Order: sequence, then structure tokens, then C-alpha cells
Amino acid sequence: MRLLCLALLLFTLPAWSTSSHFQSGYGFSIKPPKTASFNEGVVAHFYLPANKGFAANVNVMIQAFEGGLTAYDEITQQEFQQYGLTLIERQQTPTYLQYEYRGSMSGMAMHWYARAYVRGDRIYLVTATALASDWSQQKATLMAAVNSFSF
Repeated sequence: MRLLCLALLLFTLPAWSTSSHFQSGYGFSIKPPKTASFNEGVVAHFYLPANKGFAANVNVMIQAFEGGLTAYDEITQQEFQQYGLTLIERQQTPTYLQYEYRGSMSGMAMHWYARAYVRGDRIYLVTATALASDWSQQKATLMAAVNSFSF
């Protein structure tokens, strides 16, 4: 997984569409490549301070997907099995899917909490990742960030 190197920024679509520069709110701006896409991929990544060589984090990923939450859930659960992840809790509401799961990645025991929202032909996946050994201390902060996502 990623080590704490640089806190990336929340890229909002209105900021990109109204200006050729992204204003971060952190005292700097950046001009994205003209061919950059802000409709898919990881569009935000936030890190907590590193601990034991890993920085717990929250990211927002946009994925093109036609099929709704039920179809997305089926694929997601297949991926959990494929990667040997253990599903702790799953919840589905009319507006989102919520997962809490554990597993190993790059030799580290990890804990994840995620919500997937559908909007049009896109899935907005908001995921918190922490070391399994740190989850109990970081859980409230990470879950609050994931749960704060809105359109």
C-alpha cells in the first residue's frame, strides 16, 4: 500500500470546469493536463498521519458502471472472494451499498470501510483503509469521513 508521501487534494468538478487551474484551499493551485479526466478514477485521496509505515486514508473513486447497486454488489462480493477478503458487514439502502471488510494486502493485515453510491452511469466509491491493528483507534475518524460523502 501507499506510504505517506503527499496529501492529495479533493478535486471537485465545478472547480475544474470554471477555471484552468485547480485552487486547492491549501495555498497553491495546479493546472491539470488538458487531457486529464475527472469523470473516472481516484479523484480524492486523504491521509491520516503515518503509523507503523502506513498512513490510513480515505479516497473517492468514480467508476463507469451501468447496472445499479445490485449488479455492483454482485461483482464486489465476487472480488472479495477472489482476493481472499473477509466481509464483516454489508448493508444496502436505496442510495448506497456499505461494506466493512478485512484482508491482507502487500503482506499487511488491513481493514476497510466503504460506501458505493450510484449516480447515472457512475459509481462513486468512497473507501477508508487502515491497518487492522489500528482500526479501533482510527475507525471513528475514517468512518465519519466516508459517511460525510454527499452529492
